[in-house]
Amino acid sequence: MQGRGLLLRFFGPQSAEEYWVPEELLRVRAPGSGEPLDGPPGAAGLEGCEMRGGYGVALRWADGRRDIFALSALRRIAHEHALTSKT
Repeated sequence: MQGRGLLLRFFGPQSAEEYWVPEELLRVRAPGSGEPLDGPPGAAGLEGCEMRGGYGVALRWADGRRDIFALSALRRIAHEHALTSKT
């Protein structure tokens, strides 16, 4: 059973990709770039998410933190997670 996180689907003209990204991984990444953050992330759980136009996803955390992740950053995080979780 998977925990909480985001199921992402990216569609191209001739392809489709699907990724699962756990909330723990999103909590420790920068929303704009997908780069790892410095310092402890905190343990707040993901409370909700919604699309922001065609550019990103807004995440709402239990501790009140709000992030808007760029779709490019989410794709990078998802792809890296998929590669490392297969090993």
